[in-house]
Amino acid sequence: MYLERVEYYFEANDIADGRRKAALLSLIGPDTFKLLRSLLVLHTPADYSYDELKESLSAHFCPKRSQVFYRSQFFQCVQKHGTTIASYLSELQTLAKDCGFGDLLNNLLRNRLICGVSDPAIRKHFLTKGDDLTLKDAMKDATTMEAVVKTLKTLDPNKAPMTKAA
Repeated sequence: MYLERVEYYFEANDIADGRRKAALLSLIGPDTFKLLRSLLVLHTPADYSYDELKESLSAHFCPKRSQVFYRSQFFQCVQKHGTTIASYLSELQTLAKDCGFGDLLNNLLRNRLICGVSDPAIRKHFLTKGDDLTLKDAMKDATTMEAVVKTLKTLDPNKAPMTKAA
């Protein structure tokens, strides 16, 4: 993410390709500069192109993991206590970005939302909808049901039941 922000800095400040290496080396802190020198072993940063330096830092700080790893995290994600449906979906979307789901993304997000939602009444509601339920409709239904429960709790905190679904 740091290197992505550096790219935006270069764009915002019209830093030409030929000056990006020097700019990067001056922007990184002393600890990162020292680390970079150790990663390059026999050479100095001056001996490498901007893209090579960027690749060395990326390989160290963000080692590439397999899709199996990312998909495992995605499929194990469940809504945490106190987390809203919107926050849960946002977490799922973040986890899905490296999964390579392609055209299946929305269906898999919908399925994971159904399986991972913490309120059993909302899950039951989803399951009664069948295959025609879209991710958009699932989000709309879930956030509406969530808002109803929250409203009931504010009206009478001692009598707010779990949501009842058809």
